[in-house]
Amino acid sequence: MRTKFTFTIFFVALFATLWLSNSSGRATVSGSGSTGAPGEDVVGGVPRTCGGCHAGGTIPVTLGLQVLDAQGTVTTKYSPGSTYTVKAIVGVAGATKPKAYGCQIVCIDSKNADVNGWVLGTTSANSKITSGPVSKRTYLEQNKASVSNEFSGKWTAPAKGTGEITFYAACNGNNQSGSSSGDNAANTKVVLSEGLVGVNDVATKLGQVEVLSNPFQSELVLNIQAAQQTDYSVRIMGLDGRTLQSMTQSLLIGEQTISIPTAGLPTGTYILSVQTKDAIVGKKIVKY
Repeated sequence: MRTKFTFTIFFVALFATLWLSNSSGRATVSGSGSTGAPGEDVVGGVPRTCGGCHAGGTIPVTLGLQVLDAQGTVTTKYSPGSTYTVKAIVGVAGATKPKAYGCQIVCIDSKNADVNGWVLGTTSANSKITSGPVSKRTYLEQNKASVSNEFSGKWTAPAKGTGEITFYAACNGNNQSGSSSGDNAANTKVVLSEGLVGVNDVATKLGQVEVLSNPFQSELVLNIQAAQQTDYSVRIMGLDGRTLQSMTQSLLIGEQTISIPTAGLPTGTYILSVQTKDAIVGKKIVKY
């Protein structure tokens, strides 16, 4: 009886140790992922997620995943060579709030190969970048059980011709009981299509765009050093990506000035987009 009791204590302790070690991230501990991405560990014929362990509890959670451009606008396209912020937000779907959170994010291309654009040293304080030698992928994941429900890091888009890419994320809300019992998890993905050109091509394809009046009031004045003779589409957008004003003007090669009346635009911060058929550039502008 004593031997049986001793083994029981041993296995409980072992299970608790293994579970607590995963609090530093599954890629860190086991070298693999639990994001649900193809090519990761498979359980029951499907890729593994955090929900494989953290499930069935009384603290249901939701998961939002965003890719934000330099202006903080959510995007569904990437420009090769440009840098973005990838952010996961764990939401509380029930009355009981988790005591801690965990998260893991990975990016792969259409051939399920790792797209490691993560920029070291740019993650939120509760996150880190970890290489998974088993899955041969690179992850953003928690560095320990996090009291914050947001995880983020900078990511640089791949070279031209990579094509469609997908971010997979899985997060959990846990009760810090020493096991996965009573916890819950959620997973999601975001697909990005390849944009027009890389950041280094904008100058040769579009030219230089300078905002002469920023902040502006009743008129927005632009100086455009056009790289080619073509139609230039100019849009003023809200931070949520909605187009509020737009115009198209045919420009000759060389320096030109464009004035845009903005009397009907409320005071606030906006995104200016200047685009040709080959390239696009965005700038943050402010009306006072």
